Amino acid sequence: MPDNYQARSLLPLLRGAGAGWPAQVVAEFHGHRYLFSQRMVRWANYKYVFNASSFDELYDLEQDPYELENRIDDPASARAAEEGRRRMLTHILEHGDPLRFSAECLLSG
Repeated sequence: MPDNYQARSLLPLLRGAGAGWPAQVVAEFHGHRYLFSQRMVRWANYKYVFNASSFDELYDLEQDPYELENRIDDPASARAAEEGRRRMLTHILEHGDPLRFSAECLLSG
């Protein structure tokens, strides 16, 4: 693996040696044809998607593995939505993500 990559082999995980893996996974998408930046954090059974120029998304992957029902505005999912926002903002600020200026409103609303 090149030194400038933040990655590691999945082979040990596939062989059953899952210890030492992080409690969350973060991914970025920068658009293909159009500039549409997204950030995603996955932890436990939740997936939170931060869309800088649109509404955010929250999925309970245990109840909705195909991500058909966005729970971001569901009062019953408010705690998970807040946790997703906190995790995403922490990651964005720690890594100097260019979306940090858009993301600072995550915890305020």
